[in-house]
Amino acid sequence: FKQLASSLYRINKHLENKDLRENNYDVYSDLLFQKAELLTPSPDARVSLLLELTAYHTDKKYVSEAVISQITAAALVAEYLSHLKRIPRYFVCKNPATMFCIAAPSAVSEICPDERVKQLPNSRGFCTSKYFSEYGLLYLLINAVDTCKRAQLYEMLQKFHSVLTAIAEYRHLWQPMSRYYMTGSFSWEVINNNRTANDRSLGNYYRVQFMDGKVYIYRETKLANLWQVCERLKVSTQFISEGKEVVVINEGEELNPKNFEENKYYIHVKSVLQYFTSDERKKRVTVFEQNHNISQFYFDIPISKSAQSSIEHCSLKRTIFTIPHPLPYIVKRVEVPKENIKNIIFSPIEFSCQNLQKQIDLIEEACARNDFQALQPLIQGSLLVQVNEGPKKIAEVFLG
Repeated sequence: FKQLASSLYRINKHLENKDLRENNYDVYSDLLFQKAELLTPSPDARVSLLLELTAYHTDKKYVSEAVISQITAAALVAEYLSHLKRIPRYFVCKNPATMFCIAAPSAVSEICPDERVKQLPNSRGFCTSKYFSEYGLLYLLINAVDTCKRAQLYEMLQKFHSVLTAIAEYRHLWQPMSRYYMTGSFSWEVINNNRTANDRSLGNYYRVQFMDGKVYIYRETKLANLWQVCERLKVSTQFISEGKEVVVINEGEELNPKNFEENKYYIHVKSVLQYFTSDERKKRVTVFEQNHNISQFYFDIPISKSAQSSIEHCSLKRTIFTIPHPLPYIVKRVEVPKENIKNIIFSPIEFSCQNLQKQIDLIEEACARNDFQALQPLIQGSLLVQVNEGPKKIAEVFLG
């Protein structure tokens, strides 16, 4: 209890800082989430904090995180109300929170273990806040639907279908159902017209390594470029730099302690891409699917043992990061455990095959979604074999 109280005191002291709230979104949202994690034994307090985090995300224009927080809160309410037998069994599964994982994988953390189910107290202070009722659950779900609609996250909206329908059909709530189906019909029309990432800002991803050794994957919105991300990190890192000057490095693949100066705090930022296997890429056809529920990211660095940069001398080092919680998540960044960072070296011929395969994958994706606008430049680029050491040059070098 002493450890819990001191941790809460420290977090609350920081949360009272208005400057931190206004100018340091990364740290403030993390503190709110840490507080919610500390108070997990109290479902009422956790739901309240998740919704406070939702409002903060919305205020700072991180809408995907706001929706995930809302759905996670709804999953928590549904889970405890079902185990306390205070709502009908809408869901046939043992743990209702699993039904919400389709839209928000983070809902899996709200599953109540069997040991806790056997010891659930039936007292005034446990699961008695205003959200712990059928009306409260519906309110959370409908709010999440409205948030998705405003943010043009129509695909995520469709994932609520099985959850919302189960409750509305049981209670014969035909008016909300009618409204929901009309919204759903409109959503599919919009989804059909949204073909490229430029239609909506679904986020860019960055690997950030701090001087203390921690590595995070960040999700940035508003089409933020690397320079903007670096400037933002300079400000947010002041919270942990203890007054030292923050230096952001982009060169190389990680921080080198040999180059550290005592009066400076270093961070390394690298843009990363979503990593999919060939089978997974075939399933993730739409732009939304390629930016939602992502667990692996990577970046490549070409390397050459000699000074020559031609394809027969150029290898590839690929670094793959596997995160424990898929992005988008309840917060915008997720820490990567050291054991989840893997390096792969591709030989020159493998590197060349990788480039060809990447081009083939892009063409197949464009064909799968009938995106002729994206397909035309890809085909033209493939036919110009004499440019950029294309297939003809690769064949001459490795098969000559």
